[in-house]
Amino acid sequence: MKNVILLSVFTILFLSCKKRDCDHQIVVDCNKLTTALWHHDSEEVNVEVNKLTSDLLPNPTNEDKIGHSKNLDVLVDRLESNCEEMTVILKCYACIETYPAQSEIIVRLDSLGKQIERIIDISTPEDDILKALQVH
Repeated sequence: MKNVILLSVFTILFLSCKKRDCDHQIVVDCNKLTTALWHHDSEEVNVEVNKLTSDLLPNPTNEDKIGHSKNLDVLVDRLESNCEEMTVILKCYACIETYPAQSEIIVRLDSLGKQIERIIDISTPEDDILKALQVH
């Protein structure tokens, strides 16, 4: 009987998992993120975006020496699937020649009928996870 109950609970939990939340269990607070983007609040943007990068380790290949090209695509997908009111586009990969190199993503949102565009700088280190740095 105990096994039946455990199996039932597991099945319910498994089936109740939303598709967009199953791929990556941490979900951003879109209201906080949107407000932070409106106000150029890099600290709060970083907190929310970095929730989605915690498992994005580099995977270097011959075509991608840094190893984060696919990870940036994953981050863009995660942001868009968590915050459907945003349009997120990869602007450039490792295009800012700092150490480590930085990439940029563009986030577009609507504010009372007016389109707002922000750029988030993302650190793309060869030996660590992606990390949001600032918004401008």
